[in-house]
Amino acid sequence: MKEMLQQIVSILYTDWEVQDQLLVSWLLSSMTESLLTRMVGCNTSHQIWNALEKHFTLKVSSKILEFRTKLQNLKKGSLSLNDYLLKVKQTVDLLASVGEVLSDRDHVAAIFKGLPSEYDTFGISSNTRIENYTVGEIEALLLASESRIEKSSKEIDYSANFTTSEFDPVAEANLAFRRFRKQQYGGRGGQSLSNNGQNQFSNRSYMRTNDTAPIQNFGGGRGNFFHK
Repeated sequence: MKEMLQQIVSILYTDWEVQDQLLVSWLLSSMTESLLTRMVGCNTSHQIWNALEKHFTLKVSSKILEFRTKLQNLKKGSLSLNDYLLKVKQTVDLLASVGEVLSDRDHVAAIFKGLPSEYDTFGISSNTRIENYTVGEIEALLLASESRIEKSSKEIDYSANFTTSEFDPVAEANLAFRRFRKQQYGGRGGQSLSNNGQNQFSNRSYMRTNDTAPIQNFGGGRGNFFHK
């Protein structure tokens, strides 16, 4: 009886071994040369499957890291809002293709991370709602607000440029100097001296003052004003 069982087991094992070697041959024949080099030492289909699993797990992990880094570095920049949202969606889809599925919350966070500061207020207001926004809702709201946000940004830039170009420190200093000289020598409301000697002295002083050049800024900074 024992001998009979051993014979049966031996026959079954032989059949399994034949089938397994057929699988080994089929698997190896379907691999590329670069993948075959990773199968050295694998004698059974089980060993081959384990080696393939380790290889592709590492490969998928590196892809996940690559796509996550790409998503974190995405910026709107000069892209239109629609093109930027499309790039974010494509990267999220790439992550899903390697088994890394992002939630709507993470997707929305990725969108706002790459937007310029003009959209900060929009992001803060969206976070105040109790229930979560869907990606579709956020995209629709952003697209609807794009023209208003861009218009506001241009108005701020124009105002800043206008304010900067409005003030000329050298011109202001020269104007103040001319006003001061006019008030001191011959301007309305200025004091006149009574005797001739004093008047002649005043006239000579006035002539010397007229020879004084306007104040110029030689130092390039505030407070660096000198007589020429």
